[in-house]
Amino acid sequence: MLRRDPERLLKLRIAVRYLLREDVMERGHQTRLAEHFQVSRQRVHQVVNQEQERRDHAALIRAARAARDLPPPLAVSDPVPSARE
Repeated sequence: MLRRDPERLLKLRIAVRYLLREDVMERGHQTRLAEHFQVSRQRVHQVVNQEQERRDHAALIRAARAARDLPPPLAVSDPVPSARE
């Protein structure tokens, strides 16, 4: 088997994305993933970091798009009367 098999890497990424999305990536999961996919734990750690960065970047893009689509704040034509008046 090739050292960096693209199909195996894709399956690993899918598993990591699922665990991150469900927020269940716990202590020991990276080791178990490494054993299952027959890669080093360091390689799994690298994939986890890449997927976290990808997820954070996607969240920033979604937030920027949402902020851009918001209507502008309402303009107030009359000032609010103060308590002294």
